[in-house]
Amino acid sequence: MNNLDKEYLFKEILEVFKVIDTCLHCYYQGNTHMYRPLAAQLRILFCDYYHREDISLLKIIFKNIQLTPVYKIEYKKLGTFTGSLEWANSIQGQHEEYDPEVAIMPFEISVFKNGLESCDLILNDEAPLVSIKDWLSSYISLDPLINIKDFINNVAGKNGGAHVQKELDTQLASLKNENKLPARNGLNVLFTIALARFAQTLGYSVIQFYEEIGTTGKMEDLLKVFDENHPNIINSAQIPHDISNLGFNKYTLHNMRNFQQAWIEPIR
Repeated sequence: MNNLDKEYLFKEILEVFKVIDTCLHCYYQGNTHMYRPLAAQLRILFCDYYHREDISLLKIIFKNIQLTPVYKIEYKKLGTFTGSLEWANSIQGQHEEYDPEVAIMPFEISVFKNGLESCDLILNDEAPLVSIKDWLSSYISLDPLINIKDFINNVAGKNGGAHVQKELDTQLASLKNENKLPARNGLNVLFTIALARFAQTLGYSVIQFYEEIGTTGKMEDLLKVFDENHPNIINSAQIPHDISNLGFNKYTLHNMRNFQQAWIEPIR
C-alpha cells in the first residue's frame, strides 16, 4: 500500500470514529434507534467484506493490531468462579434445587434512573492481547450461540444497520426478546452499544496515532506520546453527568445450561 492510499484510509477511519461518537452522543440523549448506524460503522471497522475480500478498515491500516480480549464465556460449576467474577457464585442461592452450570456473558448493563440504558464489554486485562480475527471469534453468548463477528454482521445486515431482512431469524429474535431483561431495550441494542463504546476508545488511540506519528509505524509507538487529556477524549460523547449522578443499577446476563437466560445484579 502506498502512502497516498494509507493517507486516504486514515482519513476514512477517522470519519468512522466521528460517526460512532456522534451516534453515541445521540443515543445518550435518548435516541435508541442510533444503534442501527452504529452497527454499520462497526462492520466497516471490524468485519467488512467485498467479494470475499476482507476490507475492514482497522485491519487494513493496522495489519498486526492486537486487542484486549473479552472474558471467555464458558459453563462453570457454581462455586468455582474466582477473581472479579467471584460474585457469580451467589447465583447458587437462586437455583439450589438444580445446581446448574453457569456461563457469564461478557457484558455489564447499566440502567440509569432516567431510563437510559448503557452497556460495556467485560474485558480480560490480565490475558495476552489477541488478533482481530481471534477477537471477532470470541463468543458472547452460548444460548443463542453467537460470536462478536456474527453479531455485528447480523445487526448490520439484517436488523437495520445497512439492510432489513424480510423475516426476523431465530437468532435475532432471541436477542430482541426484551421480556428476559430488566431493561427496555433488547440485546441487539445493548450489545451494539457495548461494542461501539469499545470502538470509541480505540478511536482515541487511532486519532492520536495519526496526529503524532502519521500513517506509518506501529500502534505500540503511541504509548510514548498518548495523552489521556487529549481534546478528542475530553470532548467525546459521554453519559451526561446529570444522568450518571442520579445513580443506576448494574446487571450481568448469564447463560445457564438447560435453562433460559436470567439476569442477576452483581454483588460488589
